[in-house]
Amino acid sequence: MSNCKIQSNNSEKCNKECNCNNNRNEIASALYLIFHVTLSLIAFYLSWKCNNQTFDLYSFISALLFPYFYIIYILSTRGTCGIIFNEQNIK
Repeated sequence: MSNCKIQSNNSEKCNKECNCNNNRNEIASALYLIFHVTLSLIAFYLSWKCNNQTFDLYSFISALLFPYFYIIYILSTRGTCGIIFNEQNIK
């Protein structure tokens, strides 16, 4: 059981602990949200760029639902598609 739900004589201490835990959870959630949105945008861009700058529904849905796996899949099968560096100049 959480200390936040236990009623005690020292309720001020409990409230401070609960607020501190809530703040940590909010910060962690915000950082995860930023990380997830950034990787989702990268996955969408890879979906568009690796399909010759055209819209492909299956790639878009894959990037939408599984951005982490989609990025790994595209990087391992097709490379960076010119996002990081131009692969045509490397020989």
